[in-house]
Amino acid sequence: HFYCCVVRQLADGRLYNRIMWVYALYNSQSDTIYIGQTANLEARLHSHNKKQGNHFTAKKQGEWELVYKESVATRSEALK
Repeated sequence: HFYCCVVRQLADGRLYNRIMWVYALYNSQSDTIYIGQTANLEARLHSHNKKQGNHFTAKKQGEWELVYKESVATRSEALK
């Protein structure tokens, strides 16, 4: 995979970079695909499978499996 990121210089001079991810999850029990974007793919997948909150993936029974991921430079690019 090609990983891209945006590097920014913080006010204190430190460099900050962040990879954004566009991802697709599949839930075989409900035969559903979910597409999302995040800066922390591992944590986001864990969040989807905890079934907490009132969001789309929490309402579906079964495990969500990562079936696609793509790195992008910015959140606005991820939302295109």
